[in-house]
Amino acid sequence: MDIMKPIHIAYFSGTGGTALAVETLKNTFLRKGLKVETTDVSKNLFKEMKDDFLIIIYPVYAFNAPKPMEQWLDCIPLVHKSSPAAVISVSGGGEISPNTSCRMRVIKMLEQKNYEVRYESMIVMPSNFAIAYEEVVNAMLLRALPLKVTEIVNEILSGKPCRKNPLVIDRIFSRLGLFERLFSGKIFGRNLKATDGCTGCSWCSKECPTRNISMSDKKPVFHDKCVLCMRCVYGCPHNAITPGIGKFLVLKNGYNLKKTSAHTAHLKVFPPVKNMTKGILLTGVRKYLEKYYL
Repeated sequence: MDIMKPIHIAYFSGTGGTALAVETLKNTFLRKGLKVETTDVSKNLFKEMKDDFLIIIYPVYAFNAPKPMEQWLDCIPLVHKSSPAAVISVSGGGEISPNTSCRMRVIKMLEQKNYEVRYESMIVMPSNFAIAYEEVVNAMLLRALPLKVTEIVNEILSGKPCRKNPLVIDRIFSRLGLFERLFSGKIFGRNLKATDGCTGCSWCSKECPTRNISMSDKKPVFHDKCVLCMRCVYGCPHNAITPGIGKFLVLKNGYNLKKTSAHTAHLKVFPPVKNMTKGILLTGVRKYLEKYYL
């Protein structure tokens, strides 16, 4: 690509993993001398991108992009001439089935807006959903992030196309995931509860990216626009929000990447990847980390 072309990164982040990836991506491009703008789509801050290189980045929800990401893409205008774009997904599972089709819908939406999607990739971050990784695995993923991002930036700037071929079965999973996204989020969101530890600070209602939470008599009221991002559950300053349904989805010890990074800052040497990522559920994580650790 033209190294003078500005970069515009549009992203959605629930509990901070994607936001951290975006910050790392932005700083890496800046060090290359490029101009970079970012848009958090949950805040509906759309800026005309003109001839920018558009990068879409989001966490994988139900084998697809989060609903706010797709809603934002629906609203952006048709570009008058073919403009370059890239799509980057972020997940705790990695580039394996059933995730290989998680960028397909977004790519199609961009192509309908006259963008030419030249590049796609996956960043693996610590899981915040159902399965908690050991702290050392989370530390390895966080240390690998700048290495992966540097790889992505260099590949984008090289101009060499990088497109994936999703598995047929994963295309089916992606379609089925739309139904899960439609119903599971509503059920989960309506059944969230504030415990006696709630102080009525309204942090959750201010931070909810879908405006699913309102306040009544200094207590949060949960509606049916939840997208299962988990921001309120993990981010509540008083740890006072709990699910009424789907408790198994929430990690027992919470999810805070800043704390994880601080707790593991002393680690200098890591055990072999294969020893820390045993089992079929960590296959994608194992394949991802083996590129960066011997």
